[in-house]
Amino acid sequence: MRLPLLIALFAASFGVLLGACQRTPDGLQDMPAVEAFALTSSEGAAFTEADLDGEVWIVNFFFTRCPTICPRLMESVSEVHQRWQGEARVRFLSITVDGDFDTPEVLRAYREELGLPSKNWVLATGSRDKVRELSEQSFLQAVATQMDDSGDILHSSRVLVLDPQRGLRGWFDVFAEEDHPRLDAVVQYLLDQNPDA
Repeated sequence: MRLPLLIALFAASFGVLLGACQRTPDGLQDMPAVEAFALTSSEGAAFTEADLDGEVWIVNFFFTRCPTICPRLMESVSEVHQRWQGEARVRFLSITVDGDFDTPEVLRAYREELGLPSKNWVLATGSRDKVRELSEQSFLQAVATQMDDSGDILHSSRVLVLDPQRGLRGWFDVFAEEDHPRLDAVVQYLLDQNPDA
């Protein structure tokens, strides 16, 4: 009588364990937390690393006068936003790499031009040096030191995901259709793992 019960309990435990392992999504990383930073939002308010606490953030780098990838990048991030706009615990952060030009006023005009919502999507600016340091040291994404002759500032087109503890948990190519479900799976996993976020 005891043996079948033990077998059943073992099978149930193994099934739970196996299910937990299978739920770990492809693309999930476990990187250090974002370091201290100080930026300014498009609304002119201070935006620091503390503002990231307690929510899942989807982050990208861009600049408003970008002649190459940024229009397509922001369109792709907007598609991601449309999928998650109903989830209050998911927020978006787009950081300009051209802070000397992209003042809060310029970012506000850019937001209006693209029709980006302000409720859960922060556009942020800071000096080029500070943003480059933040991008390279915390987000592990390279940024060029200056604008090239074509008016471009080379930077990553990847979209990054932070957990509610500011840990970098993945980066995704939103130009690749196959990365969209991977990104969504990581976001959902982080929400499930942090129900109080």
